[in-house]
Amino acid sequence: MPIDAEFLSMLVCVEAKKPLVYVPAQDDEPEALFCPDSNLRYAFDEGGFPVMLIDDAVRVDDAEAARLMARAEQ
Repeated sequence: MPIDAEFLSMLVCVEAKKPLVYVPAQDDEPEALFCPDSNLRYAFDEGGFPVMLIDDAVRVDDAEAARLMARAEQ
């Protein structure tokens, strides 16, 4: 389910304090929020809410970051 644009505009990366990019679900990959500045990917919980805890975020490598950004731009 896409995230509301107004809600997304209020969220920032916990580490970088920069805006996040919504990455929609695709095939068997779940939706996520991604910070291009820190390369942190934030997951959504089962209720559809983003988990904005740095300990639960995943830092991705540059290749995965590029893939996430490509998914976000589709």
